[in-house]
Amino acid sequence: MNRISAIFLLAFITIQAYAQSVVRGTVRDAEGPVAGAFVLGYSGASQKAFSYSDSTGRFSLSSRDGSAIDRVSVSMMGYKTAYASVGEQVSGMEIILEPKQMELRSSLVKGDVVEEKSDTLIYYTEAFKDGTERVAGDLLSKLPGITVSSSGGIRYNGTAINKFYVEGLDLMGNRYGVVSNNLSADDIARIEVYRNHQPVSVLRDVALTDRAAVNIILKEDVKGSWLFSGDAVIGAPDFPQFSVRTMFSRFGKSNQDLYLLKGNNIGEDILREIREQAYFGKSGVFLVSDNDMDSDFRSVLNPRRRVLSISQDYWYDNISGIGSFNHLSKVGPTTQVRLSVQVAAERYCEESFTGEEIHFSDGSRLSLEDEDRYTENRYFISAAASVEDNAPNRFLSDEFSFSGQIRSARSSVSGPVTAGQKYDLPSMKLSNSFKMTRRVGDKGTIEITDNSLFMSGDHSGKYTLMVYEEEILQKYGTREFKNDFSAAMAMPGRWLTPSITAGLLLDYTGVDASLNIPSDGPLSNRLSLDATMLRPYLTYSSRFYVGPLQTRVSIPSSVSVIMLSGGKSVAYPLFSPSISLSCNISQSLEANAGVSYSMSRSDLRSLLDGGVMTSYRTLTYADSLRRQNSFQGRVSLNYSDNPALFYVNVSGSILRTFSDKSVSSVYSDILTTTAYLPLQHGNTTFSASVSAKKYFGVKTFVIEAKGTYQDTSSDMFLQGVKGTYRTRSVEPGLSMSFNPRDWFSMGLSSAYHIASVNGGGESFSRSFSLEGNLRVVPLKRLAFDLVGSYLREEIKDTTISNDPLMRATLSWTFLKATAFLECRNLLDVREYRREYVSTYTSVSSVTMLRPRTFLIGIRMSL
Repeated sequence: MNRISAIFLLAFITIQAYAQSVVRGTVRDAEGPVAGAFVLGYSGASQKAFSYSDSTGRFSLSSRDGSAIDRVSVSMMGYKTAYASVGEQVSGMEIILEPKQMELRSSLVKGDVVEEKSDTLIYYTEAFKDGTERVAGDLLSKLPGITVSSSGGIRYNGTAINKFYVEGLDLMGNRYGVVSNNLSADDIARIEVYRNHQPVSVLRDVALTDRAAVNIILKEDVKGSWLFSGDAVIGAPDFPQFSVRTMFSRFGKSNQDLYLLKGNNIGEDILREIREQAYFGKSGVFLVSDNDMDSDFRSVLNPRRRVLSISQDYWYDNISGIGSFNHLSKVGPTTQVRLSVQVAAERYCEESFTGEEIHFSDGSRLSLEDEDRYTENRYFISAAASVEDNAPNRFLSDEFSFSGQIRSARSSVSGPVTAGQKYDLPSMKLSNSFKMTRRVGDKGTIEITDNSLFMSGDHSGKYTLMVYEEEILQKYGTREFKNDFSAAMAMPGRWLTPSITAGLLLDYTGVDASLNIPSDGPLSNRLSLDATMLRPYLTYSSRFYVGPLQTRVSIPSSVSVIMLSGGKSVAYPLFSPSISLSCNISQSLEANAGVSYSMSRSDLRSLLDGGVMTSYRTLTYADSLRRQNSFQGRVSLNYSDNPALFYVNVSGSILRTFSDKSVSSVYSDILTTTAYLPLQHGNTTFSASVSAKKYFGVKTFVIEAKGTYQDTSSDMFLQGVKGTYRTRSVEPGLSMSFNPRDWFSMGLSSAYHIASVNGGGESFSRSFSLEGNLRVVPLKRLAFDLVGSYLREEIKDTTISNDPLMRATLSWTFLKATAFLECRNLLDVREYRREYVSTYTSVSSVTMLRPRTFLIGIRMSL
């Protein structure tokens, strides 16, 4: 009898301990749920699990070794740390946080500036300000490990973030540049970075990611309130120069709104603010180039604008306007509805000169010169509605969107060949994205996704050349339908988390193209493509731990079956295994490594059998499902000492690709033809980079040193002759900022770039760039800012030294507004010259700049 009692007692203790190894609950304050709170689980005196509360205040703790969690602590800046005993209540715990009065002292110790709590970094932003920050992006760029692009896109340690929150809610999705480029920096209390962030609650203890999220926490007096910010600027001598902005926003815990109208003609590319950012979402990682509002609207006929490394207000000749209307509402504890509309219109002009010299393998050379006057008009609209339920045991989301673009471009080219170009590129897209994830058992999950897309475009290009008596007309109409359905299951264990994904992709692509070239030209044709692809796929992935080492393995495989009109069919396999390792060697040191292999093919449009004129000078043939095998290896080492504010990153990678077809280019004075020959092609790229950043006294003195090296070898055909080209480049850089007093700050950033190309002779280029800023505050409200840049380049026997580009601003700050007087292009520089080398070309370019401009305006924030 005693033996039976002992067995029952042991079983009860075991069950109870297992139950306490998973603890769930909610963090609240007097007003409601608290997002981003750090939750720590203890077993006795040992820390066994950690988590942070989501946008609804919910958290889940799971000890990896299965030990019982008997005590929980919850901490967050602005609140007193709370403690709670678990006891028998392992599900549905409610922890109430009490606010704590915090004051920023005039001299902060380092521990007050950055708090590190497991995977959460908290930056107390007042310590990093020097008075030059206008919007959230300006402030974010001064924080360790964070970089911000001109469009407002954010990267942490070089990798694009996967979520951007304000007060724990994601109002803007992947168009968060509207917030980072317009939300006033003065309204921000702190910024939180969630490393290895999993935005889906049900997957947080199942599928970790290697990407971070950013959460903006506002000051208490503006939370949930309607905020207004606006600009009104007018300038001369080309009157009227103008810039206007009106934004109403409200960021509460249950409702968020942002309504923005913005326009200018002073050289600011505001359209990029509503572009999709680099994002890890339903389609994976994708990038949008400077010429595209939507990555799906890319066309083989897309005209290319010039891209310069200098500030756009020196050369961007525009009239632009955007509108962004966004609303998010929480209709339940874990459910939200989001509505958004983005509209844009722009007229853009550019005047430039380009001289290109092609180096052939026999030592001969061909020189091409173009003087281009380019004008483009673009109109864009996007509307989306989505619903999301992000509960701890269930995730459900559905988004429907429509977008359209009308883009037309004109250019006149003079030189050895006189030509005119005209493009009309209308496009539209409908899409729907559905995702559902549910718990299976204690930790297992099953996930179903269904993504559908319909897109069409009716694109045309007209080219007028003096050597032909008739216009060349290129038409390129496309229609495409995709549906991707998949189901995935994950069953995590103590050390191993395996998952399997199975799906089917249906892709229909149709192309109708015609090319009309006069009889003495190279060709005329009419082309059509009707192709349907079925691609069943299966992916096995797992994550497992061996001590501090975390390993991720992914093995995607699929078979593509393509059915063409006329009864023809093509089938081929795809295979892309990868393995990555990460190890927290210490609290400050993290190491990462990974290798991957990919067997891929080009998309269905590559089956179009014929030439397409992509510009007046270029005739391009498709690659007919070119097969490419690639191998990539990468390593990185990150050192972060937050108390000492010292950060180091070292990384390296190697990429080897092999293709069953080789690019072949044939140049002449009139036409360049690019095609693919059925011959193997190899390419190898090695790159390495290192950066080190140190803060002395937080913002008193900040110094960052960095360097990159890249070596690329590739095979290609030029004028029908195979050549091997090797390009090497090295670029060291140094930047410093100095802010010893509130009335004075300055910064300098310099880079030296060396590039050389071997193959058909040797070419090289060198360049030195310098950027600087100076801020002086002679009176409490009066500030003087001077910003400048300089570039010097050398290619062969040619040296170009551009005149410095400078901008001076005098501003007077009121309580909620700033009035300013500004002079752009202070020295009235009219040309910007560039010299550089690439694979087998040397290029000289001259871009006409905007003249000296005087602006007077006011910026308000209420």
